[in-house]
Amino acid sequence: MPAGHTPDQNRDRQGAAPAYPSRPSPEAGDREAAAPLAALRLLLPALGEAPAAASARGVHWLVPGGLLIGLIYAALYRSSWRVFGEVEDVRLIPALAVWLVDVTVFGLAMFLGVARTVDRWPGKPPGGLPQAATPASRLGTAGLLALIVVLVVKLVLWTAIPEGISGWPADWRRHFNFMYPRPVFRPLILAPMWGRWGLILAGSIARTAPQEGACLPGLRGARSTLTVMGWFLVNLAITAIYCGRQRRWMIGCIIGLAILGVTYLFCVASARRFSGHTRFTVYAAAFLAEAAFLIFYLAASQRIY
Repeated sequence: MPAGHTPDQNRDRQGAAPAYPSRPSPEAGDREAAAPLAALRLLLPALGEAPAAASARGVHWLVPGGLLIGLIYAALYRSSWRVFGEVEDVRLIPALAVWLVDVTVFGLAMFLGVARTVDRWPGKPPGGLPQAATPASRLGTAGLLALIVVLVVKLVLWTAIPEGISGWPADWRRHFNFMYPRPVFRPLILAPMWGRWGLILAGSIARTAPQEGACLPGLRGARSTLTVMGWFLVNLAITAIYCGRQRRWMIGCIIGLAILGVTYLFCVASARRFSGHTRFTVYAAAFLAEAAFLIFYLAASQRIY
């Protein structure tokens, strides 16, 4: 320090004191950490309602959450296949293993959403009770039949996935071959992604039904058209790439557009029927998007392979 100058005088001669980067506030960190939790509670509603403060950010984690679920399905399918094998090209045990996890954990809300939506569609609650007095766990005959049908349909769809022809790009894309699973695992990965996008689409259409009170927990961020179409384009691109053997990328695009049309029509019809969306219709839309992908994928599998 030069003689005759105090520290304050030296700071004045050299300019203002250097500005240190500001640290994020604890509240901001809590909101960022709560966003995945909000998405997790949307994926698994049994965990409770999503925090309202993190709902907007939590929506952006739904499709990545679907990707994680798809990877779990693919790993479970592969391990079961290695242990139990197949019978005449039918991989029933691997499909059953995926179906059990789907029914009991990740897809439970979607199956119940379909059943309760069908139950309430005619407008009269089961047993003739007022809507508010209807027990939450009670299903009428129509709902039980719908639940049985969707359970059987989902098992059949998982079982019918073709093995396909294994092949990987030989051009510049060969550097990304680790991102190309075998064709039999691709619909297992893509279906949960489309199902969780269907949840976003349903949350963006119309208002919340009057009997639901406040906005559906965790879906407040789905009101943005940019969010809905952004994640749709992500799913569409991955589907086109995975279905684009010998550069037949248009097949994946057609599948994605068909899913968009079917899910959108259901969302509009259910919103009109219930004067808005309910907790059940949004998960029914998610199931429809997932099942529609599997159906359209199986229908186009001969052209894909």
